[in-house]
Parts: sequence; C-alpha cells; structure tokens
Amino acid sequence: MKTGHLRLSFPDRGGIDAADIAHFLFLFRGAYAAALPLGRNRSLKRASTDLDHLEIQLRSNLSKLAVSTIDGLFSRSLGDRAPIPERITHESPLVIVISGVLVALTLAVILSGGTVKFDFKLAKIEAVLPPIGDGIKKLRRALSKAPRARIAYGVRPRRVVLSSTEFTELMKFDPATKTRGGFQRLLIGLQCRVNRTTHELELSDHEMDLILRHGRHPGKGGWQRSIKTIFGRYFSLEE
Repeated sequence: MKTGHLRLSFPDRGGIDAADIAHFLFLFRGAYAAALPLGRNRSLKRASTDLDHLEIQLRSNLSKLAVSTIDGLFSRSLGDRAPIPERITHESPLVIVISGVLVALTLAVILSGGTVKFDFKLAKIEAVLPPIGDGIKKLRRALSKAPRARIAYGVRPRRVVLSSTEFTELMKFDPATKTRGGFQRLLIGLQCRVNRTTHELELSDHEMDLILRHGRHPGKGGWQRSIKTIFGRYFSLEE
C-alpha cells in the first residue's frame, strides 16, 4: 500500500472551533479505516482513474457492516497504516496535513465531500473540503447510514423512548409465541425490558442489527411489519 501525505484545506468562515477539528478527525479516521481494504495492492495512480467506482464500493461496504463492526472502525489498531495528523495550521484557511495510505486517505476525503488533486511524483494529495461542519455531517451520514437519529460512534447501544402507539404495538405480541422464531423471540425479550411507565428501552448493537436487517423486509410476516411501526422513527427501514 503506497503511503504519503494528504493536505486538507477548509474554508474559514469566522473561525473554526478546536472541538470541530477533533470531531472531524475522529470521523475521518473511521472512514479511512473502512477504506483501507480497497487500497490493498492498488497504486494511487491506478485508483485515481477509478474513484467513482471505489466510492460506490466503499459506500456499499459500509451499508452492509454490522453496527459492532462500524463501532470498531474508530478503535481498531491499524499499526503502521494508521493515519497520523502531522500538522494543523489553525489560520485562514485551516490546513491539516495527514500521513497514511494514499488510496484510503483519498476515499475518506471523498466521503467528507471534498475534492482531490494528486501529485504522483511527490506522493502527495491536495484536498479542498467543504466547511468543517458540512464535512462532519457527510462523514456521519456515510458511517451511520441506517440509524436516522443521533447516535454514538460507531453505533453503540442506545436508548429510545417509544410513543404510546409504538409501545402498544410492541406489547401486543403474545409471550407464548416466543418459540416461533428468532425475531419474534427478540420482540418478546424487548417486552420484558421496556419500562412500562416511561416506555424507555435500551437496544444493544446486536438488537439494532436485527432491527435494521429484518425491518427492511416486511413481507415475511406481520410481526416484521410491526418493526416499522415500533422503530420507524429511530431507524431508516426502507427496502
């Protein structure tokens, strides 16, 4: 994997908060980690002619990842392939220089909404990005495409508060039917854990995986159609 330097340039509209810089770099690292497999045995010059295809492949790969795997992108040890911020010039414009695997850096820039210019001889990439807030939004959308509401990275266990309609839909299932299938067993288990007064319910990453996977296929049974009624406000369950 060819390594080199990436120069990120952000427009400065009245100053950039240091917390936003940290937020962006955190998300950028997750995008970079997801892109690393696509850079294997691929030169930057070759990749530069096929960026549209690589972007589609990366977004497709991300959409299929289990939530626990997405979470791991932010903490996975990348060894000598880890992206390293080497310089941050907090002036106008804001400039961040990062070293790492060039193909993965390029794809992370694209997920951020940026455009790239290559210097193959010096193994450098010049990238112009949108305002840092826009880059954060684009990276969040790419890295947590399925869940609609704001969540932790990369989609850790989260708490939801069901409406009266959602709560009623969850509670309508007969506990005696829990042996009829894995997902129905899940629903019965959620019945046991939901707070009957506040309607609060904490979902694990495994449960969110099941909701996202099976909620997009309502034709398999009435109990699956109920998933959209119960969790449609919290997750994007379009087929």
